[in-house]
Amino acid sequence: MFEAEKKELIEYGIKVFRSGLVHGTGGNLSMRVGENGDMYLMTPSGIDYEQIVPDDIVLIDMNGRVIEGERKPSIEHGMHREVYKKRKDVNAIIHTHSLYSTALSITRQPLPQIESSVVLMRGQIEVADYARHGSMELAMNVVNALGDRKAVLMANHGQLAADESLAKALKTCVSVEHCAQMYILARSVGQVYPISPEKCDELREYIKTSYGQKK
Repeated sequence: MFEAEKKELIEYGIKVFRSGLVHGTGGNLSMRVGENGDMYLMTPSGIDYEQIVPDDIVLIDMNGRVIEGERKPSIEHGMHREVYKKRKDVNAIIHTHSLYSTALSITRQPLPQIESSVVLMRGQIEVADYARHGSMELAMNVVNALGDRKAVLMANHGQLAADESLAKALKTCVSVEHCAQMYILARSVGQVYPISPEKCDELREYIKTSYGQKK
C-alpha cells in the first residue's frame, strides 16, 4: 500500500541526509496517509537513508499498531503519532539532529522571532523539556512545546518540523537551522533584538496577501 508515498518519504530522507541536517542514521521522517488521515508511514530504525527501500517503510495506525512492514520503525514513532493526533493540519514530520538547532536546545533557550522565517512559523520556537529518546514523556513534551507552530527544539536532542507536506517540512527544518545559526552568531557579537509582536503580525499579514505569484 501507498507505494508512491513510500518512495516520496525515501526521497526526502535522502534530501535530509545530504543537506547535513542529520548524520548516519539519526533523525526520522513520517508522512500521514489514508483516506481519513488515520495512518502514517514511518522511516525504519537504524538503516542508512541512502539504503532504505520501500519495503523498509512501516505503516502505522493512530493507535500505534503496525499495519504493514516487517522492519522496526524509528524509536520516535510515538512522538510522530502524538503530533498527528493533536494537529490535524500536519501531514508530514521531520526530526533532525542539526548542529545549531541542537546547540541552542542545549542552552534551553527558545529561538525568538529574529527573522521573517521564524515569524512565519507562527511564533517563537520553544524548547521541549528533555526526556529519554523514544519515550512517551518526550512525545508529550514535544506536543506541548510545539503548540500550533511549525517547529520545536528538543532539549539536548535536535529539532522537529511539522507541516502540510514533506517539502514544506524540509524547508522549515532548513530555516530553523539557519536562524539558529544566525541567532547564535548574533549573540556572540552583541545584544539580540527580536522583531516586536506588532511588527510580526504586520509581516505575517503582508506575506499572506502580497508575497509570491498569483495562483
